Amino acid sequence: MWLRFSALLLFSFELAFLTGCFSKKPEPIDFGADSCQNCKMVITDRRFGGEIVSAKGKIYQFDALECLHQFQLEHSDLVGVQSGAKVYVIDSSKNGELILAEDAQFRVETKLRSPMGQAIYAVPKSRVLSTTEPVFSWLDIQTKLERPSR
Repeated sequence: MWLRFSALLLFSFELAFLTGCFSKKPEPIDFGADSCQNCKMVITDRRFGGEIVSAKGKIYQFDALECLHQFQLEHSDLVGVQSGAKVYVIDSSKNGELILAEDAQFRVETKLRSPMGQAIYAVPKSRVLSTTEPVFSWLDIQTKLERPSR
């Protein structure tokens, strides 16, 4: 009886460990404590940044979309489009909440100060933006970040 209970308990711990290690969901960013995977700055601004969750469930956090995109280019085998990784961005209207990049729309607001200077922020596509400024898709932002700044 004791042996059966021990085996069941061990199996439960292993299952819990494996489920936690291979989670494919984003983790909330701990602002003021977590660091950007690319530039190593502490992530403090709840309006900018994002997270990549690799196909194996490894979490990479970023203080700005510029850093996220640069890391994705440099580590395409781990977190590139073909790798199965998921890209999440901070919903600037929800105090640091993460949403899928493909479900977001993006704006560049030059009046805002952002960690890397390009002031790219995201909100859900379902949110209507009252602005005459251009609204971009995730693909548009990636293309913009691949061009050298002038």
